[in-house]
Amino acid sequence: MEEKLRWDPAVCEEYKSSLAKKCPPILEKNDPVIYYNHLLSVLREVGKEFGLVQPEKRKKIDRLNQPWFDKECRTAKWKMRHAYRKFKREGCAPKLLMPYLALKSFVPKTA
Repeated sequence: MEEKLRWDPAVCEEYKSSLAKKCPPILEKNDPVIYYNHLLSVLREVGKEFGLVQPEKRKKIDRLNQPWFDKECRTAKWKMRHAYRKFKREGCAPKLLMPYLALKSFVPKTA
């Protein structure tokens, strides 16, 4: 996850002038990759200068990536979703309800 730039209209003119000073209109080499990387670094630098850059946020803990949620759990969860979709696709047929409920009881509740 990268840091994000949050726009503030109050610093618009200063931001434009600082960006114009640091980013030349044409680079010596016509390589788009070099120009793109230079442009990104200038945007980050000017953003930090004006306090527009927000730091990275911590990601939410994904319960599916916990050590106890192994391949067997993933497979059971996939089978349960598959059975539920089939149940819904067939118009909630009673004969498909019991296989779905049986698979649902096997999947951990926190998943």
